[in-house]
Amino acid sequence: MSTDEQQLPVPASRRRGGLAATRGGHQESERSFFCRVCQRAERGVWVPAGWYLLERAPGGKGRHIRLGLYCSVACLVRAGEM
Repeated sequence: MSTDEQQLPVPASRRRGGLAATRGGHQESERSFFCRVCQRAERGVWVPAGWYLLERAPGGKGRHIRLGLYCSVACLVRAGEM
């Protein structure tokens, strides 16, 4: 295999089933992630490992509506109680 054909290793966060992932393609710039329940904030390129991104796909068609981003199960449950 030539150097042009070699594939770079895929980071663990991008592998299928990884803890941190993104949807919608290639994302390079760092951004902030914020939990509205406990006010915790983190910065990074990907959704932080252990955080929960809750989305809904109404009617399919690959369109998703973000319902919330939570840093823990406890915050997710508290948001559901509000």
